[in-house]
Amino acid sequence: MKLIVFDLDGTLINSLPDIHNAINYSLRHFNLKPNTLLQTQKYIGNGTLNLVKRSALKMYDVRLILTSPLVEVVYEFYNDYYSSHNLIKTDKYKNTLETLHELKNRGYKLAVLSNKPDRDTKFIVSRFFENVFDMVLGQTNLPIKPDKAGLIEIINKLNIDISETLYIGDSLVDIALARNAGCKILSVSYGYTNKEVLALAKPDYLIDDFKQIMEVLS
Repeated sequence: MKLIVFDLDGTLINSLPDIHNAINYSLRHFNLKPNTLLQTQKYIGNGTLNLVKRSALKMYDVRLILTSPLVEVVYEFYNDYYSSHNLIKTDKYKNTLETLHELKNRGYKLAVLSNKPDRDTKFIVSRFFENVFDMVLGQTNLPIKPDKAGLIEIINKLNIDISETLYIGDSLVDIALARNAGCKILSVSYGYTNKEVLALAKPDYLIDDFKQIMEVLS
């Protein structure tokens, strides 16, 4: 492996408390029923717009539901609020920074690919992992994960072949992305998806602690 690409939420950082606070603040502002913490955790993973759709409608499968004017205004409100309240309780997971520095010292290229808006992704990564990553990419005009477009953008910019790339994430979306792109996937069990659910999807590797990445690569 030459390149390791990481998901952000649930993999490098525990952002659930701030996301939960922001989505519920937004829902209450528009007199909508707030989420339970478990609902917010379940609704994360397919981008901010889907988080807002699922939260407003209390439905996980929203693929066939068109964006309504209400969802659009909640989405805009949420984005503005979250951007200024995204580091209140958010923190990096244990062993992340030390392990990332060790990987960097061993010569690996490191990148982040998230479905979080690009502005928030870059801001948060800079606060917790300054000067660690060779490239950071959030949601832009490219299709979001599990579409492979963002990952292809990263490997092309860093001039690395997909066969030499490992993707690391905490969700079924991340597993689907890696399979769509044709690279290895390492799943982490401490994030937002149950370990048994991840195991059923048969990732190439499944670890319980971030530092175990070194064992996988040894």
